[in-house]
Amino acid sequence: MNKTEKSDFQNLATTIIGVVLFTSLMAIPFGEVAGVAYKASFQTLLGLNVVICLTLVLIGFEFIDNNIYRQQLGWCRIQTLWPILLSTAWICFSPTLDALEIQQLPIAIKIGGFWWAAWYTKLGVGLLIIGTGYAINYLVKELYMTITYELAARSTMHR
Repeated sequence: MNKTEKSDFQNLATTIIGVVLFTSLMAIPFGEVAGVAYKASFQTLLGLNVVICLTLVLIGFEFIDNNIYRQQLGWCRIQTLWPILLSTAWICFSPTLDALEIQQLPIAIKIGGFWWAAWYTKLGVGLLIIGTGYAINYLVKELYMTITYELAARSTMHR
């Protein structure tokens, strides 16, 4: 193992340990604010921290060392994956929603559960986020292509 690989591994291990420690420290205040148990708040925050770390890694790769990154993983860009990351962040709130439903169990049993904690609501909102995100990507790409085409047409007319 050369020095670069060892340094990268140490940075990754330090980051993972830091994320877990940060999540452990913030889980108690988050649980108190949300009104849920420590386990649910820890699971939610750990998932959110993982999503945030993945997002920051993608953003870092986007702006640092562009050519090497795009040659190796050209499809894996923040512009392509942001709807999936946002949907994953939404799904990370499942333990908290489940814990909130369990706290209100007598009411939930009477009405057959809460719609906001049902699996189909979580899945539906997740798919809605992904669909909307890719629709926004498509519209932005079309708008960019239209503007680029019009500017190119104007510049050739003025020559």
